[in-house]
Amino acid sequence: MIVFTLYGVRFLFHLSGYTHSGGQVPVGELCYAIFSLSFVFMAAGGYIINDYYDVAIDKINRPSFVIIGTMVSTRSALTAYWILSILGTLAGFWSCYWAGIPLVAFLFVFYWVGLWFYSYKLKSTFLAGNILIALFLALVPLGGACIELCPKAATILFTSDEKYLLWKMLEGISLFAFMSALIREIVKDAEDMEGDAAAGCTTMPIVIGIKATKWIVFSLVLLFNALLIYIQTQFSWMGIYLLLYFLLFIQAPLIWVIYLLIRSSSPKGFHRISFSLKALMVTGMLYVFAIAIDSYLIYQFFANFSKLN
Repeated sequence: MIVFTLYGVRFLFHLSGYTHSGGQVPVGELCYAIFSLSFVFMAAGGYIINDYYDVAIDKINRPSFVIIGTMVSTRSALTAYWILSILGTLAGFWSCYWAGIPLVAFLFVFYWVGLWFYSYKLKSTFLAGNILIALFLALVPLGGACIELCPKAATILFTSDEKYLLWKMLEGISLFAFMSALIREIVKDAEDMEGDAAAGCTTMPIVIGIKATKWIVFSLVLLFNALLIYIQTQFSWMGIYLLLYFLLFIQAPLIWVIYLLIRSSSPKGFHRISFSLKALMVTGMLYVFAIAIDSYLIYQFFANFSKLN
């Protein structure tokens, strides 16, 4: 999902600014690939340290998926965590320095420290861990925008209007990632309530109960849909195909989530909601490709029209 999102951002930038700049690309494929890998390494390390601290909980919630202490030793898991986190940080610093955006490299330090602190403490607290994970996911497309709009690209490839429009698009994508991840994290807490309660966690479902949590998730889904409608109005100039995609593959699944939410009260039901939200995140990221292709086709049409006249 991380690589898919980052290359969706790159695709969008390539088919907008780069199509009318003679194909000039200030950040090469190798640099961008290493930049993408740095996010992957940080996320992989985060998963390992999260599983390390969650062994006791996972033995209750997902006994068949417990890897650390069964298939992999604790020492090997921690070694892999350190290797991946160090590689991710070094790759992030190298790619950001090469692109001319050295300050963005500290984003990977934030990921390293944040993912460890989330696994060690915040995951078991009320809402704070959910917000942090949602923020991590929202920063992925913005990170891609930062490296694509590095100083060289910003001065050569894009006008101020193009930069403004691209940033608005990426802000909308990041908001989508944040809201969908936040809702899914709360739903996952409801799914894992039994194991979390046994471990003494204070997640939202444990503190306020399943019924109140469902109302909060329901409210967040309605807010999410309202924000999506607002984003849709901001880009009302886009074609009918993008509108249909938005309605069928983004807003319709949200209605399905509401239906499942009303009917669910068991871990199995919340698992279905979690899976539906994951699918929604995929279709949401695919929308980036749809925007890029639509923008490219419009540009090509007017370019060819100008040549004919």
